[in-house]
Amino acid sequence: MEYSAGADRLAKSNKGQYNSSDMLDIIHQNHNIIHRKRKVRDICSGADPFVFKKNNLWHLLLQEDLRPDPEAHRGIGGYTLRTARSLEGIKNANPEPLIVANQDDHLRQVWAAEIHSNFLYVAASEGGNRTHRMHVYQTDESPLGPWKYLGKLKTADGEDFWAIDLTIIKINGNSYGVWSGWKANDDEFPQHIYISEMLSETEIGPRHLLSSPKDNWCTSVKPILEGPQAIDIDGKFYGLTITGNASWTKDYSTSVMKYLGGDPLQKSSWAFVCQPLFESGFGIGHGIIVQEKKQLYYIGHRKSSDQPGWGDRVIFYASLSKEKLIDYLAS
Repeated sequence: MEYSAGADRLAKSNKGQYNSSDMLDIIHQNHNIIHRKRKVRDICSGADPFVFKKNNLWHLLLQEDLRPDPEAHRGIGGYTLRTARSLEGIKNANPEPLIVANQDDHLRQVWAAEIHSNFLYVAASEGGNRTHRMHVYQTDESPLGPWKYLGKLKTADGEDFWAIDLTIIKINGNSYGVWSGWKANDDEFPQHIYISEMLSETEIGPRHLLSSPKDNWCTSVKPILEGPQAIDIDGKFYGLTITGNASWTKDYSTSVMKYLGGDPLQKSSWAFVCQPLFESGFGIGHGIIVQEKKQLYYIGHRKSSDQPGWGDRVIFYASLSKEKLIDYLAS
């Protein structure tokens, strides 16, 4: 696409280094959703941000330790929380490490933690990717913790499949878990999007397949769909942002799977928009769209270079046009 070609030219002219101003000039072409007159602002190095509001404060949870060595990730000890009274204030907030009361000593490769109410959900392995499953922590106090490890997320039918990137969404008052998974534990690729009803904060029902990677934006390097996040605007649930392709490359991209109505567990209740939201060649993904009063923001991570790898990811935010985003979601 034109955007990827532009990013390639930019990488060559800047010796493979990207910055947020350059990124804005190119990705603005994608549906004009990002406000051109407002800067895209980098927050810090890191990956897989999750943003939530609690007690009238905004919180940014993220993994700042980008070392690929599984031994570098021991449980959720590498996660930090930034807190501010406004979303834009998060940029200048001091990171505070989560307080961990206890956890299994064998948790490695800890990815994409999210906090929902008093529960924290995170993907973790036993040192190898094939053992990734979703795990649960609980706190009775602040989002900083102390967090008590409860164990693996239980499945009502005893299924034990590879799973990462679980998020929790609410549709018509009911809670559902949505995540990225394999059909069988020896697959590795492709990664699909699954959904289950939440039976409790620590248990899910049978899984249902929602989508599999098939289009170029999510298959050109590796067939991957992951990082689902809810899109709620003015109290209405519109669907999910979905990230696709190889997260270690600049081809990592973001699209939207719309909720069409009906039973959320049925594949027919969902459909991808006509074109990806971000397919710019900057590795933009695993982001979340949040609303503060009338203003919408996208907070995600991007690559800061065109070289393959996970160590160059940067958390950023950008203000969005609500009207243009809603028009895009109708496409």
